[in-house]
Amino acid sequence: MKTDRNIAPQMLYIMQNGETKQYKIGITKDLNIRYRSLQTGCPEELKIIKIYTHYDRKQIEYYERVLHRYYTKAGCRVRANGEWFELSIADINFLCKPNGIKEQNELMETIKKMM
Repeated sequence: MKTDRNIAPQMLYIMQNGETKQYKIGITKDLNIRYRSLQTGCPEELKIIKIYTHYDRKQIEYYERVLHRYYTKAGCRVRANGEWFELSIADINFLCKPNGIKEQNELMETIKKMM
């Protein structure tokens, strides 16, 4: 039986669509494959802005859920059912601050309280 230490890190990524203010917030186990698949359908060059990692898939899914709900309530969702959001530079600076799991968890709790 595998333990958490044998599982590959899960990633929540924030990816920018070219020079636009549109950003995709999604999760993956393999960022290279995900990047290539998204880039294939996108005429603009995608840029990876931030990556949050965690060994617990449920925790990464929680991060994604918090961010999607917050930015949807803020009116930033670009498509009704999509994972693309129009974010400001202030939003991106705020999201890019945490560097460790503890800081990531604190950021998500801060955002959750802001909802």
